[in-house]
Amino acid sequence: MKPEELDERLSDTEAVLSLHEKRIKELEESKPDNPAIDFPDYSQEFRWIKHALLQCASTDNVVQVKQALAQITAHLEKEPKPIVKSYRFLLFPETNSGTYYKIVFGRLIPWGMVFVAIAFLFSLSQQSIRAWEAYQYKERAERCVRAWIYLNDHGSLKTKKAMEKAWKKTEAK
Repeated sequence: MKPEELDERLSDTEAVLSLHEKRIKELEESKPDNPAIDFPDYSQEFRWIKHALLQCASTDNVVQVKQALAQITAHLEKEPKPIVKSYRFLLFPETNSGTYYKIVFGRLIPWGMVFVAIAFLFSLSQQSIRAWEAYQYKERAERCVRAWIYLNDHGSLKTKKAMEKAWKKTEAK
């Protein structure tokens, strides 16, 4: 490469790097607005469970250990449970299957048949348009052939020579 090209590329690269440097400084200076998230404090519950387990561990009585564990599970069951939302697209219903058959046989199948019929008619119309265009082209070609034959039969010598010349020109293409 020529030194001029290298200098030009180097200056372009330096310009791009300076733009990136400015953008990085802007991003570093701007502070994102993160909302404060309030996490629930479960430290009391953990202390209570730890205390109950330590009391059970100090005794060798199995009945007391079972009671303490039952109290812990009862306490945990009283706590609110998180709700999990799930969205599903079901092809077949889990309940009320009578509605399913009413929807399928009453709406989907007739509408599907209507769409198939419309698609068939659209395809048929396209084919008929193509056939009509082919028919029109054939009619024009036959008319040209008849005109050519008429001129060849009834034209003067000059017209026949001009027709022969035109025929040879089109033959080459």
